[in-house]
Amino acid sequence: MLAWHLPHQLAAELVLVGVSAMVLLYSLLPWGKNQWLRTHGVILCGYYAVGGLVYDELEGWGLLDTTYFLTVTITTVGYGDFCPETPEGKLFTVVYCLVGIIFVFAALSPLVDALMYVKELLLRPITPPAWDDPVWEDDDLTLDDLRSRGNWRFKFGAALAGPAIVYALGLFISFFVMGLGAVDGVYWSTITMTTV
Repeated sequence: MLAWHLPHQLAAELVLVGVSAMVLLYSLLPWGKNQWLRTHGVILCGYYAVGGLVYDELEGWGLLDTTYFLTVTITTVGYGDFCPETPEGKLFTVVYCLVGIIFVFAALSPLVDALMYVKELLLRPITPPAWDDPVWEDDDLTLDDLRSRGNWRFKFGAALAGPAIVYALGLFISFFVMGLGAVDGVYWSTITMTTV
């Protein structure tokens, strides 16, 4: 049973269906060479398309609200400011979030690769030279050998660089996109980054 849509919701759903159809068509045609788009693009479009249609029927949500809810849910942030109220919507969410976490995280691997690339670019000026010592190829290295040859300041800096980039991006979004104040922006960025 389909519900009547307001024009802006109908237009948003038609755009989603159109994008999903183009991605699906691209994945089926022989000239579609981008492997990520052929596999994970179809998964992402399908995930948001099915979710958009189901939450529209069960909860009466528009596409933007559904996209927000699905993104917050599958990234395990779960702010709790927006959630299903009907029993059917809650049961659907239980199943759909488990499916989403598995498939969508796999589809977002290029985003993680891009963040790692940015991290490597930022760390390149302070990266120690590569070890040319033949001892590194020895299978009998002990933990003490590794500790004595490690550049620990660099290693700890490299470990903190990834979360620092994500946190800084969160601060930028909270201040300049969402227009939050200092305390709310820091709170939002921290809650989002730690997926609390």
